[in-house]
Amino acid sequence: MRMPRPSPVQNYLDSLQAQGRYTFTHRELSANVPTTSASLKLALHRLGKKRRILRVHNGFYVLVPLEYQASGILPPTWFTHDLMTHLGCGYYVALLTAARLHGAGHQASQEFQVMTDAPLRNIQAGGLRIRLLRKTHLAITPIQEKKVPTGFLRVSTPEATALDLVRYAHAAGGLDNVATVLSELAELIDGQRLIEVAEIESQMGKAPIQRLGYILEFLGENNLAASLASWLDTRRVHRVPLQVGVPLSRKRTSTRWKVAINHELEPDL
Repeated sequence: MRMPRPSPVQNYLDSLQAQGRYTFTHRELSANVPTTSASLKLALHRLGKKRRILRVHNGFYVLVPLEYQASGILPPTWFTHDLMTHLGCGYYVALLTAARLHGAGHQASQEFQVMTDAPLRNIQAGGLRIRLLRKTHLAITPIQEKKVPTGFLRVSTPEATALDLVRYAHAAGGLDNVATVLSELAELIDGQRLIEVAEIESQMGKAPIQRLGYILEFLGENNLAASLASWLDTRRVHRVPLQVGVPLSRKRTSTRWKVAINHELEPDL
């Protein structure tokens, strides 16, 4: 029995994968495959039904090699950089996802967390949710470039991740979960680099730095806590709540951090 010949679209996508590429855009495909718009649309529909490709965002697709067709999507580390380039915004992988990439916080999660400098909607792709959080001063945050099979990925440093976890605790499972992750991440944090991150990001407010110092002290990470305390000692700080949105009345305050203890931390240690 005669096998059907691969379509021009299939041939082009196979050539991309042979080059180690796993993403493409509709515009790129149209420019490189001589066919009608209707034929292109039909070919993409057929490949999508076969789980050979997945549309992640308008005009942006990922190729799904055989070994990932059961899940229907590539690991997001493989395509996030290309996706954010397609969307035209700055980014870094952040929060719980960054912590896991650094080796801390091993709880399974269906959410891949990315910090951006633009207001973007979260993306649902197959069984994966890409959560996009906006950070106005994104460019000042220290990052590392981590190697991935398709190139590299921008990830916040352990020190920047620690501060982000406290600043965006609502997106990181709450303060108890933040404390749990910090207990693992702490061994990767350098005290001097933590002070540098505090200096850089203090323009967005010192309250998260105070909270981070309190949590590190609570976890027994006294050297890291002392680094932040020495930095805060030379600056004017105000009393802030440990947990935002919880009443402060008649709550004890940590003198060292000027943090009102309106939440009793219960990390899973």
